[in-house]
Amino acid sequence: MMIALALTSGCNKKTTVKTQSPVEQESYTVRFTGYKITVKIKATAAELEKYLLDMKPLERTTKTYKLKMIGAKTTLSKPGDTVDLKMDIAGLSIPGKALLVKYQPGSEIWVILCGKFGGTGIIRFNLKEVSDGVKLTMKFEFGETEALFGAVNLQDSFQQTIMNLVETTIAKGQANFDKSVSAEQLLEKGIRGESYETFYNGHRANIWINASTAAVDKALKNPGLWDDLNKKGIADMGQCVILARPEPCPIRLKIVGFDFDINSFHVIYKPGELISAYWVSDLVIAHCQFLFKPERNGTRFSFVNVLEVPQAMSPEGTNILMNMANFPGYMEKVLIEIKNNVEGIG
Repeated sequence: MMIALALTSGCNKKTTVKTQSPVEQESYTVRFTGYKITVKIKATAAELEKYLLDMKPLERTTKTYKLKMIGAKTTLSKPGDTVDLKMDIAGLSIPGKALLVKYQPGSEIWVILCGKFGGTGIIRFNLKEVSDGVKLTMKFEFGETEALFGAVNLQDSFQQTIMNLVETTIAKGQANFDKSVSAEQLLEKGIRGESYETFYNGHRANIWINASTAAVDKALKNPGLWDDLNKKGIADMGQCVILARPEPCPIRLKIVGFDFDINSFHVIYKPGELISAYWVSDLVIAHCQFLFKPERNGTRFSFVNVLEVPQAMSPEGTNILMNMANFPGYMEKVLIEIKNNVEGIG
């Protein structure tokens, strides 16, 4: 279902691959801070998911941060829907969006919180009906903070922030459906979930193209480029790279005998500067970017993304893990095809 890797964010170990190829590549890890909790809610799955799709319960104000939905719309209903939000933290006011990327009624809800200046939050709700309600698991992971906070490492402070947000959201949900308790009473019982860290795989691949950033941007808008990649059995991207709408757009990557089907959610398009999207499969999420930078009367063109490592053992997860080693060769092929197309070679 999906493959990708990296971004300009909190990185740890870096590995740079130097070859005779015109494509330069670098792999690294990206730290995400997470929190997980499982509780029972006295509601039906339909009642609970309706409550969870309203982003208002996520609002929170503490001494260290504030998260607030802005605008009249606060409810998500189908993949691609967004709600505008704003977070105030460390003296910064950060506008962003809540983006619904997966919704399986009665089972799963995935929401991505993406800041205008960087940072990625991934919220997952898993629902399972039991005899007297719903067993609800909420996981929230936040990372890619380097672009947001620069050299200041605030990742550790996010541990407390994320814990407070998750605990409060869950307590409000329990109290909403059980009038015999209040959110305050539940929170007084102390921490009920667990904090953790996880590391996403990062990869950056770039190539110099003998054309202006505007020319490269124009070439990416040409359906013929993506038709060629599809005909050569490399990727079926359709118009997803430059689709300036958030609804899911299907992509199929073809890597060493495996096809990965993905829904792409477009979030940012700055002509000649940046194309940013989240790629979502049944199992994992990746943040993918095309970057344009003027260099030597041409363009340094990069594909950068961050890939979640699959946790569950499944055919898809196994295929993803097996193909991580093949990804640099795959990206080399893609970037050379784009370079040749833009420069009129081949």
